Amino acid sequence: MTVQSVSVTVTGPNRTDVLLDVGPYQAGLVSSASQPDRYMWWLDGALRLFPPWEVRAFGHTVPSVFFPAVVVPGVLVTATVLYPWLEARFTRDRAAHHLLQRPRDAPHRTALGAMALAFYGVLTVSTANDVIAERFHMSLNAMTWAGRIGLLLMPPVAYLVAHRLCLALQQHDREVLAHGIETGIIRRLPDGGFVEVHQPLGDGLGYRGTPVPKKLNRVGALAPTVRGFFVPIERPPPDRRRPGVGLRNRPDLPNVLTDPTRVTGGADETEVACRTPELSRSSPPSSAGTTTVR
Repeated sequence: MTVQSVSVTVTGPNRTDVLLDVGPYQAGLVSSASQPDRYMWWLDGALRLFPPWEVRAFGHTVPSVFFPAVVVPGVLVTATVLYPWLEARFTRDRAAHHLLQRPRDAPHRTALGAMALAFYGVLTVSTANDVIAERFHMSLNAMTWAGRIGLLLMPPVAYLVAHRLCLALQQHDREVLAHGIETGIIRRLPDGGFVEVHQPLGDGLGYRGTPVPKKLNRVGALAPTVRGFFVPIERPPPDRRRPGVGLRNRPDLPNVLTDPTRVTGGADETEVACRTPELSRSSPPSSAGTTTVR
């Protein structure tokens, strides 16, 4: 109500850009480097990039501006509205979903979103191709052709990159479920090799499309992050600063920090008799010593 009252009060007695005072619109009097509103950038870019193709059929001529100004927006809006039904039909998943999914858990949907962003991005940049060409002393024709080529190449490239990134993130989650969380503790094997100790999360855990803890403080092994911006304003208790303290209170997790009988170090598993971090502090270093990376 307040916004409406102020708007009526300001716009009622005051006139802005009255036609009688300013006169009719003349395209030749427009200021230099004028651009449309930001929500129309992509449409103006489509008008700039589309070739001067005219279609003559049934005694009529369809101008070239019809395709970027009418066909392209119509297709994009229709595809956006129908996308939920199209995805359900192609994936054959008609169940009700009321939970949000991470981008990595829907790789094709994420890739399509990246493809759309690349498409809109090229059109948005192309709406200022004349200004860019003038400021950087470039050829306007070169900018136009670069936009046309980019409009054809960038969306598929964005789709492939986003899809592969989603699959890589899924693979990383599966590796954490299979091998455990990285602890930052490096153990030396009797043969001289070094492996990193992983904290297993459990046996038989499969990937279910949910967040996977990847730090020890996510499973209670370390204290939560202390408050503060550049300088912490509080310190955690001394007994919580040591790795593995919180895991002693988690009987549901196999603890390799307090009872390390198996070390996973990559492709294979090596059985070694390792000492606990507490004993390694008081014992002299040996071939099975422990080094903590901080």
